[in-house]
Amino acid sequence: MARRIIEQRLSDELKDSEFAFLGTNPIHLIQIYEQVKNRFPDLCDDEYLCSTHCKSGNNLPEWKHVVRGDMQFMKRRGLAQRTDNVGEWIFHPLV
Repeated sequence: MARRIIEQRLSDELKDSEFAFLGTNPIHLIQIYEQVKNRFPDLCDDEYLCSTHCKSGNNLPEWKHVVRGDMQFMKRRGLAQRTDNVGEWIFHPLV
C-alpha cells in the first residue's frame, strides 16, 4: 500500500535534514523517536498503526516505520551507522 501524504512528508523532511538535528553523538532509537516527534509533531500520527498500513504490520505507529526506513536509507548512503550497542546509531550528515 502506498504511503499517506503525512508519512511521505515526514520521510522527505528526514531525508532533507539528513537527521542533522540529532547531532553526531551516539543516540538510541527510543531517543531518535522522541526527537523526531518533538521536531515534527504534526507529521507523527500515533493513531495510524503499521497494522492498518500493511497486512504484516505490527501495532506500532507507522511514522516509526518511516523513521527506521529513512535511517536505513542514510546508512546505505554512508551517512549513518549502527554502533555496537543494540539500538544505538551515529549520524554523519553532510548538511
